[in-house]
Amino acid sequence: MEIDNNLIESAVCPLAAGGEAFLFAESHQASERAAGMYSFMACCKKNKINEFE
Repeated sequence: MEIDNNLIESAVCPLAAGGEAFLFAESHQASERAAGMYSFMACCKKNKINEFE
């Protein structure tokens, strides 16, 4: 992993819009699951892995 995290911040930036959606999730658990899935998908994209496989 690189010390500089600009690449990660750039990869996550489009997902930041989902942050407001977490406020309107039906439960705290649902918002945690959504955040986990966003993190998983961003990591897969960064490592060039197909997240759907």
